Amino acid sequence: MPKRLLILLLFSIQLQLCWAQKSIGFVMKSHKAKVTVPFTLINNLVVIPITINNKITLKYILDTGASSPILTERLFGDIIGLNYDREILISGPGIQDSIGAYVSNNNKLQITPEVYGAFLPILVLEQDYIELKKNLGEDIFGIFGYEVFSRFIVKIDYDKLEVTFYDPKKFRKPVGYKTYDLHLENTKPYITSVVKQNDKTDTLKLMVDSGASHALLLDLNESKYLARPDSTLETSLGHGLGGEIPGRIGRFKEYQIGNFSFDDVLVSIPDVGIYSNSIKRGSRHGTVGGAMLKRMNPIIDYYNGKIHLQRSSYYREPFRWDMSGLRISYLENPSRIEITGITPNSPAEDIGLKVGDVVININGMNIISHKLSDIYGHLKRKENRKIRIEVERDYERMRFIFRLRKMI
Repeated sequence: MPKRLLILLLFSIQLQLCWAQKSIGFVMKSHKAKVTVPFTLINNLVVIPITINNKITLKYILDTGASSPILTERLFGDIIGLNYDREILISGPGIQDSIGAYVSNNNKLQITPEVYGAFLPILVLEQDYIELKKNLGEDIFGIFGYEVFSRFIVKIDYDKLEVTFYDPKKFRKPVGYKTYDLHLENTKPYITSVVKQNDKTDTLKLMVDSGASHALLLDLNESKYLARPDSTLETSLGHGLGGEIPGRIGRFKEYQIGNFSFDDVLVSIPDVGIYSNSIKRGSRHGTVGGAMLKRMNPIIDYYNGKIHLQRSSYYREPFRWDMSGLRISYLENPSRIEITGITPNSPAEDIGLKVGDVVININGMNIISHKLSDIYGHLKRKENRKIRIEVERDYERMRFIFRLRKMI
């Protein structure tokens, strides 16, 4: 091959590689150093609208624990004509060991006209075990994370309700932030921190999980020194990819990340196997969730393996748990909010409320017009607060009165 032709061919290949590097995955318009977008905070979760293939805009959770974009409702994928290349099994926290998902390649996801991704895969769940609509009462149908965290330095400002995406080459750490190491393994970020339980202390490797509502979740089987607290409450800890996460909630004396310290921390303790079935044992001790992250306005930097933290307005806020014993869910067809669980020996059980009761109002609030997170906030703010609740049971309206009681 003539030398000139070989040089032209190599130049052409380099151009194609450069084009591919710029075109595949998320990008930011070249003249931008950063782009800031507003988000909605729902039950400690960061929710951002995402436009798929310029056809439909859906609310997505920004999740540091998500390896690939996920669409939880296949109906939307069918409506916009996603092509499914193959079917796979994926694992995640919950009572299901694995669930089916369809892989759709070469999709465009747009956060704003300045921040978008091309040629991206989307995992479309065969069956929605997360049930975001049911459990959050919001039209949220997706989860995304690694694709943006791997391309940008990302600041989550819980005070301003803003996410800022920085070009890593132009990023300068804001004044007042403390910096700590962040370890990336298999697309997931981990930090080393300290948990204290009375006179026992352990240094733990915890995954940073902005897609979880809790403060801390610990697999105590993986800790050498920590044990389940004497006083715990059996409850549902939420929903993961594999469905409901049963377990217990308890309190630990202190949690520390570097110079940041938190007392009387609520810790979620999943039943044995709920996490270890889907995640290799020994790879982590648990997770740091949104209820903790919102206290520190994190800046997450996969590029340099760092996390920058600063106190937020939530820093000294107490860690609160529900004081009613009610677990409620939003159900469709017809639209209603129903009691789907009651904690044993709770105020709700004591007065005779039952699973299946349809909630009409609480303290005069029209339930359907309020977010579930707002309702739960109403039920955990003040001990001894009087709660008047009206429900429908077997086509009969019934009224109950009880007082909130701290159970954990």
